[in-house]
Amino acid sequence: MKYLNYEIVGTEVKPFTYRPPIITVDENGELRISYSRNKDDSEHIKRINFLNLVGRDENGVVVSYQPMDYVNRFLMAYHIDDDKEDSAQYSKGLIHFFSFLIAMQEKWDTEYDDELFDNLAGMPRPRWDYIAPRKAHRITYQYRKALKDSVLKEPDPNLRLARTTATAYMNAVVKFYSYHLRQGMKFNNPPFEHEVININFEAAGNSMKAYMTKAVHTTDLRLNFPKSKRNAGGALPEARRDLR
Repeated sequence: MKYLNYEIVGTEVKPFTYRPPIITVDENGELRISYSRNKDDSEHIKRINFLNLVGRDENGVVVSYQPMDYVNRFLMAYHIDDDKEDSAQYSKGLIHFFSFLIAMQEKWDTEYDDELFDNLAGMPRPRWDYIAPRKAHRITYQYRKALKDSVLKEPDPNLRLARTTATAYMNAVVKFYSYHLRQGMKFNNPPFEHEVININFEAAGNSMKAYMTKAVHTTDLRLNFPKSKRNAGGALPEARRDLR
């Protein structure tokens, strides 16, 4: 069996032009979808980066090229339904996430033994749409741990992620799974847990209360980093930031 090396490749399209569908009901009460022939009815997205799963042989020759429709539909919905102009950060985050998933699949393939594998007790090959029963085995929580480690434990500065980048990547994954949940996709287990965090802040001068509380809806996939005590990005790199 020929072994292929897979990677996630983005394809930028600018501008991206699409025609909104026209939905009508025929005489039988069935829905019909058609498109306007008038080019002026077309709508445009300035820039969108579609994701593709590319397979290469041992010589680096591309032998398979498959658009990742389940990702690209999310990116298009972000532009069309949410009326957003820029999805580049989501594309970057999902390229990173699915590259991590490919690495997990390669690790599973290396350790797989057909004679020893137990279909009932063994963990199946990692997939984005399979959510393991235990949180520690779920691809979303494994990815969160990998992101946190890449910020706090990565010894190579060239591979180390900035906290803002890791947070943006995690947010892209949450938005991606949230989209599929809203579309009615039934996962075998929740990809994450919904949480409500109460934030206390000082009230304005016209309020009778000293402090106000705001409920923020989030998930348990959020990245919590310890507060930095050193200003690595300031004029004095080693300046202490904690209050004495």
